[in-house]
Amino acid sequence: MALPNELNFTVGFPTDEGFFGRECNNPTCRRYFKVQEDSIKPQMHCPYCGQDFPNDELWTPDQLRYMKGEIAHEVMPMIEKELSDMLRRTFSGSKHIKYVPGTPGHYPRPQPPTERKVDSELACPDCHTRFQVDGIFGYCPGCRSENLRLYDANLTIIKREVDSSTNPERALRHAYADLVSTFETFCRKEANRLSIDRGRFQNLDHTRRLFRRSAGIDIFTDLDVDGIRLLKRVFEKRHVHEHNEGVISQRYVDQIPEDAALLGQKAELTVQEL
Repeated sequence: MALPNELNFTVGFPTDEGFFGRECNNPTCRRYFKVQEDSIKPQMHCPYCGQDFPNDELWTPDQLRYMKGEIAHEVMPMIEKELSDMLRRTFSGSKHIKYVPGTPGHYPRPQPPTERKVDSELACPDCHTRFQVDGIFGYCPGCRSENLRLYDANLTIIKREVDSSTNPERALRHAYADLVSTFETFCRKEANRLSIDRGRFQNLDHTRRLFRRSAGIDIFTDLDVDGIRLLKRVFEKRHVHEHNEGVISQRYVDQIPEDAALLGQKAELTVQEL
């Protein structure tokens, strides 16, 4: 009996306490997250880069390997049998060629993938999608919400990582960087919403000029001089730790002249400042 033109299979996946692993299909992102199985929709959004994809394009490499293994386990024995039967029929009347079947291949059933552990579980305040993310994110995967409560969650993640770290200095370097990344993510979304050409949102003065010139918005409204200086210190300390081994540079001093005496010294990172 010949193989049918189409074979249909159902492949079941285990979840991690009801959460299903997903991986962004954007080549510049490819980050992993999880969505509660009841919250999965036909169209989903990456919580990190915000790009949307059909849900069936968000398979993780482990899930794809498992599906291929399951298909091989079911289909390859059928293909081998069909090929063997075909050869037997072909040479059954031959006086010169005798067909002897070989040993059937072994196609074991693969082990289901194990979902990775991630940092934080959240529920979207707008659409109630439940999801889990690793580190800093900017969007709800269910509705792409830009609700500011998501940024409150980011700050909670940052604080928790600092408090639980066995290497506070390293944790603080990451925390300063994550704080600037959160600011960048928010500014990119606001710039897109206001049709503003994107700029360098790691620089506060540039960001202020861009929003003021293009949208009449002053991002420093309600901040006094001390508050602005504190923000600049966080941003500039992040920059020197990222690009200058933590040593205060002339660029830093140009941004914060009050710290000129610290030129050439290591930029101190503190929980209080963060």
